[in-house]
Amino acid sequence: MSFVTNFCANVFRHYPLYSGNFKIINSSQISRLLPAMPPIPRWCPSPGGKLLVNPSDAIGRCVYFTGDYDKKLTWLCQTILREGDTAIDVGANVGVVSLTMASCVGSTGKVLAFEPNPRLLNLFKQSIVVNGYRNIHLHECAVGAQPGVFQLNVPRTNWGQGSFKYHADTADTDRFDCRIARLSDVIRDERLERVRLVKIDVEGLEFEVLLGADLLLETIRPDVIVLETNERNQPKFGERDVVRLLQQYRYKFLSIPRSLFRVKVIPIDPRRVDDPSHDVLAIPFEKYERVVRRLV
Repeated sequence: MSFVTNFCANVFRHYPLYSGNFKIINSSQISRLLPAMPPIPRWCPSPGGKLLVNPSDAIGRCVYFTGDYDKKLTWLCQTILREGDTAIDVGANVGVVSLTMASCVGSTGKVLAFEPNPRLLNLFKQSIVVNGYRNIHLHECAVGAQPGVFQLNVPRTNWGQGSFKYHADTADTDRFDCRIARLSDVIRDERLERVRLVKIDVEGLEFEVLLGADLLLETIRPDVIVLETNERNQPKFGERDVVRLLQQYRYKFLSIPRSLFRVKVIPIDPRRVDDPSHDVLAIPFEKYERVVRRLV
């Protein structure tokens, strides 16, 4: 590792803000400063322990140089989760959120992590072993409305953007056949009765994930579901399929806007036209006031 690479990593890992680290570390200005790194996995610190990443990949590069991917999600895990809780990470990538969840819920808690991308799984598995986490139940599959096998398209320059929906006709993309499971079926198999926090990051297929999660939405009703709803070319917020579905199950919404030194959450009026934020929190109606008090 060059002196410049090591120096920059030590500096950027003290990045103080809750937003912006991904864009900054992958910007053209910083790319010119840092030497190109080969796709050789490297260990780096993360909120949940040592993490193995590919520093030539966009997400891996961000985590390697800044020690985190999205500090707002880290804050959410550390604010909501308690010892003994159960959390679910759908679209775990290399495991930065799963490891954070595991550190929060402790040895008496449980984390269900779902990741279909074989490249990311290889890294994630090694991180689980090195950190000694026995509370992470890793499911090597994707989650959807119906079980089956589908083709995952993975750009070679950004492993975390693997998608069943996009990149099918894009050059410089690898394709893998991956299994799809219904979240409700896995919850029954795992005999879960309570879930505190669910994170969903599946490149535009959040609606399909929740279609197969009726048991979670109707019966278990986790305190918080955090997901992206700003997929390309979407209608206004309240008319999006995923928002309508969650409203049918009596969920209310908060946004987590870009943050500097303090994370804040803002109630969302479903009638609004614009995107409320990159990440949206869905909270059961009956738990809304209690959860908001915990977050503010």
